Amino acid sequence: MLVVTWILTTSAASLLLSASSILAAPTEEPHIFSRQNRPGIGAGPATATDGSTIVENQVVINGLNMRFKVSAPTTELVSTAGAKNGTLGVNILFHGDGGTSFFDFPNQGVKSGLMGVALLSPDPGLRWGGSGRNLQRPQGVAHSAAVNQFITTELPKIVNFDKSKIFMEGISGGAIMLSGHTIPAFGASLGVKGVIMGCGGTAPQVQVQGDISSIRIHWQTTVNELASLKQTIPQGVAAYSQIATNAGFSAAQVNQLQTADGSPNGGHCAFDTRGFVSGVQLLTDNFASILAGQGTLNGVSVNKGVVGAGNLFGNTGGNTNANAGARATARTGGNTANRVNTANRNTNTRVNTSNGNRVQNTGATNRNRVNAATTNRNRIAARPAANAASRNRVNTVTANRGRVATTASGRRPANAARVARPAAARGRVAQAGATSGAARVNRANRARVGATRRVTAARP
Repeated sequence: MLVVTWILTTSAASLLLSASSILAAPTEEPHIFSRQNRPGIGAGPATATDGSTIVENQVVINGLNMRFKVSAPTTELVSTAGAKNGTLGVNILFHGDGGTSFFDFPNQGVKSGLMGVALLSPDPGLRWGGSGRNLQRPQGVAHSAAVNQFITTELPKIVNFDKSKIFMEGISGGAIMLSGHTIPAFGASLGVKGVIMGCGGTAPQVQVQGDISSIRIHWQTTVNELASLKQTIPQGVAAYSQIATNAGFSAAQVNQLQTADGSPNGGHCAFDTRGFVSGVQLLTDNFASILAGQGTLNGVSVNKGVVGAGNLFGNTGGNTNANAGARATARTGGNTANRVNTANRNTNTRVNTSNGNRVQNTGATNRNRVNAATTNRNRIAARPAANAASRNRVNTVTANRGRVATTASGRRPANAARVARPAAARGRVAQAGATSGAARVNRANRARVGATRRVTAARP
């Protein structure tokens, strides 16, 4: 049997993985505690089921009210025994949306060398990570930072514990924040040894800090899990197993470190197939045995390695195989890039075609304008010829009446012919570019000019 040492021996590059699908938020809690109806501090029992002492109080961290419960032997409480090196570890519980598991305190007492600790979300709606759209946790960073400070600075003032034995358990919304924010950001620095993600989870939503590849992780869900979580839980499984693979662990080693199960035939968090509260209690009672690789729920072993396990939810959920998840991510990215490039190419083609048409149309329009200008010039050119024709007709009429057409300067009549010739020349130029009508006018002009010459020449 392969023995996996829970000591960080490899360093992994920081890795950011995000859930590709964010859907409806879970609404699982049987008791949703508002500010008005939630039990006050110290209202619960002062003694745990195993006889240990329950300490409940509240501290303010970064402006957030952090209410807590600690179950420990009096010999480990700082208030009675003073500060010293502790020998027991802690299992810190993060309740689901609504706070039920905090007030029930299913991990109270000392079990398998772990003292029970529970934290209450500082969110008014008692959601770890706050109330965001769907499964998003907009206060996940702030809440996780407060949790980190509570564990490192406040918890040692309350109870003596072995800081190398920090374990965590998330229920529904608590598991979503643990997997999405707390473990990626502080799992390495806190030295978290193991965590159970119960009926919830997602891929890291923040940059992974340090090496979290050696953390023992178990994902537990049910057959009739909420539809939204049937998508995000497998994404979390794939992301965390990929982190371990990238750190150099073999498939066999990853399967020792990370397991997942969805065999209980119950609803959300009903791991005992009966109900939420009893299901969470069953999971918590088996916390240590599950992380030790010997856990069973309802007589069924739940320690199934994530690599090669296939689809956690049959045909309705995502793939828990780390390599398949990574390939799916790569394919998604590739397909997205292809779609973007294709769209860009199509857009460019349409733009270029459109621009080409515009250029062609503009060119054709400009040519038409040039032609129109040429026609206008022809028309303008035709006007002097027509004017000359009018003068010629006047001269012709004058000649027919026998009058002598003389110029104001008294030049010889031959000058009239010379004056008419430029008009005729202009008429010929107009004929080359003008319409057939203009050509006929010019020919008529030349004929009349010729008649004028003959009449002028006949004068004695």
